[in-house]
Amino acid sequence: MSGGLFPGGVAFNSVTIKNNQPAISTSASSGRVQVKTQLAQYWSFNATLPTMTRAQWAPIAAFVTTQRGPNFPFTIRIPEYKDTLGALTTQTVTINGAHVAGDTSVALTSTGLTQTDSLKAGDFVNFLGDHNKTYMVTADVDFSSGNGVLNIEPGLAVACSGGETLIYKDVAFTVRLEESTQEWSMGLASTVGYDIDFREAL
Repeated sequence: MSGGLFPGGVAFNSVTIKNNQPAISTSASSGRVQVKTQLAQYWSFNATLPTMTRAQWAPIAAFVTTQRGPNFPFTIRIPEYKDTLGALTTQTVTINGAHVAGDTSVALTSTGLTQTDSLKAGDFVNFLGDHNKTYMVTADVDFSSGNGVLNIEPGLAVACSGGETLIYKDVAFTVRLEESTQEWSMGLASTVGYDIDFREAL
């Protein structure tokens, strides 16, 4: 069985991130529109790698090939988003108390911490043991006497009993390749160009 961590060492030239939130809408003859969202949000990505030498490309080619198209989930860290912009550095932060699936406001605790801008709106985070779902922080997070509140989208994928560790450094997305066919081009100077499409694997 494959999977693993997407090879590092080559930064992306660009990354396009899509926030996919499936919804069903109905329109009445009066013009009124009703929208029902589905609890199935996922992130999807298109990443463009810089022109690489054959030696740089080889481990990526091998990794992509072993995924067998979208068959296996793997993890990937996007350099520009893997670390949060807030003031948290090495503090251990955990969920404070039980929360149900769908909660978009999560109580946090970190022993004795008082700090503003611990996390910033737009950061990506996830939790140990939370089915590998990654969330976006939707409001700046401050801590007072060890307590803070984290607002996220989408809501929690699973219920939490409390004590789950917040991951805010080296945040990885769990994804799978979007397409069954992967294609790359080799230039006359033995250089390779490659775009990759992948989406969250939930």
